[in-house]
Amino acid sequence: MKRRAILLVAACALLILGIARSGTATAAPIYNMQVPVAGVLPNPCTGEPMDFTGSIHMSGTVTTTASGTFHLDFHDNAAGIKAIGETTGAQYIGTQNDHFTINTAAGGTITENGSFKAIGQGSLPNWTSSYLLHVTVDANGNLTAYVDNFTANCS
Repeated sequence: MKRRAILLVAACALLILGIARSGTATAAPIYNMQVPVAGVLPNPCTGEPMDFTGSIHMSGTVTTTASGTFHLDFHDNAAGIKAIGETTGAQYIGTQNDHFTINTAAGGTITENGSFKAIGQGSLPNWTSSYLLHVTVDANGNLTAYVDNFTANCS
């Protein structure tokens, strides 16, 4: 679910950019959004291209201090993402639930792990994607780099 992880990085980066530039203490605004996802990815068990669709619910709160330090409490849930094999019609239901708590300041680096499980319908094997999100924010609050490493394993 490379696209999902990129969307997660983008959502975190937007939160970081918005608060790292403020420079004043703020209350904990609540972020709550539904993000549609769609794309094609290979099934690691068979290599078959899988068309996936669904949405990810993302929510969180951010608290900043006058010195620029912030606390981000972020939750995302991708229940009900569906994938269908382009050749065989094999069907999978995706589940994922991540919770990140991040404390950093502008100039900091954030690294988080996450995973996504695809549950095969009927006798199909399940598979899991794992990823590492690494986001660096420069001293001005600008996103300067992100690297996401993905692995997918048939289970």
